[in-house]
Amino acid sequence: MKSKSISMVSIIFTVFFCLGLVISKQDLPLLADENTEINVNSIGDRFGENSKAYNEFLEIDSRGMKKGYKSVISEFQSLLNRYPGKCYWKADVEYRIGLGYRLSGKYVDAQRVLLEMIASNPEHPYVSDALVELGQTFFLQGRGAQKAIFENSAESLKQFQHGIRNYSKVVNQYPKAKQASRAQYMIGSTYLFMNKQDEALSAYDKVIKHYEGSYQHKAMFKSAEILSDYGRIDEAARLYNRIESECKIQSLAKKTQKKSLLVRLLGTFAMNLDVSEWLGEEPIDVDQSLGKVVFIVFWSTWCPSCKKEIPHLNKLYKEFSATDLVMLSITKNSRGQTTEKVKSFIENRGVKFPVGIDDKGISSSSYWVSGIPAGVIIDKNGIIRWRDNTATLSKSFLKKLLSE
Repeated sequence: MKSKSISMVSIIFTVFFCLGLVISKQDLPLLADENTEINVNSIGDRFGENSKAYNEFLEIDSRGMKKGYKSVISEFQSLLNRYPGKCYWKADVEYRIGLGYRLSGKYVDAQRVLLEMIASNPEHPYVSDALVELGQTFFLQGRGAQKAIFENSAESLKQFQHGIRNYSKVVNQYPKAKQASRAQYMIGSTYLFMNKQDEALSAYDKVIKHYEGSYQHKAMFKSAEILSDYGRIDEAARLYNRIESECKIQSLAKKTQKKSLLVRLLGTFAMNLDVSEWLGEEPIDVDQSLGKVVFIVFWSTWCPSCKKEIPHLNKLYKEFSATDLVMLSITKNSRGQTTEKVKSFIENRGVKFPVGIDDKGISSSSYWVSGIPAGVIIDKNGIIRWRDNTATLSKSFLKKLLSE
């Protein structure tokens, strides 16, 4: 009877994992992968003859899978209280409590529970899973301590290092564990947020060479983005083509198709802008900016993400004002937007950089802009070197181009 229950639970967990337990972060291509896998092997065996506790566990776990583990933390805690004493299965419960805390954003509580679970049960099958979740808590604390994306503080760097240490334990001590590929991938993503692109590329390369499955393709995607920034366009294109031919994850395949198109734009000569009116100081045109780095931002007044980006872009404009960076923006009057509304937006939001009105949409089409905010960076030789969401631009990349 118990073996049938175990089989059914395994099926439920498998279905749930296929659907994906995911914490999404909108439009942040370099963000951590939040997929959480639950290892259900031999759970019933760990309960032994305590079928009552096992059935209670299954009921709570089922609710956790449906509603999220953060919704059943107190139920799991009550389960532990009802069965005092040391039991091997309690580590299964503690892991889920730690996972629930992590998904709730209570990272310190998650760390406390997971560390206690690992220390008390060092041979438990969930130890590698717990180490990855520990890494996630430190990674997310690091993200929270950043001044802006890719802009680190001493605290964010410290938390990121803690994350890497926990991920590395999984890779080094549990190389055959299911979570090993995820841990190695997260080492790469953490280095990326630390603005250490070379280390990130190396970590992603290990995923590509030593693992198969979804994280291998995700690592290819991130590697291709870095290679594009480095101007290694052919290598990036090969990785995108490989993802398109191999990957079964629909969302990643869709992103890859878009990137595969955009990468063709890189390495080509930039085109002049078609602007009917400039608001603010009129900048020099693209063909007159040789010897300077040009950063073009595409945005609109009706775009929520664009509004959030304005303070960061203003700060960037001010910080690089004394350099050879020419920063300007383009907006297309659509969806009810008018030039008067743009003028009002500029005044109310304190937009510092020049804004050009692209009435016909020619400039947007020239740079293959279909979603905003979007950015284009042109190097000192008039070559397009970067084309992506403005939120993903790192200052280190700008500085690199300025130094060339």
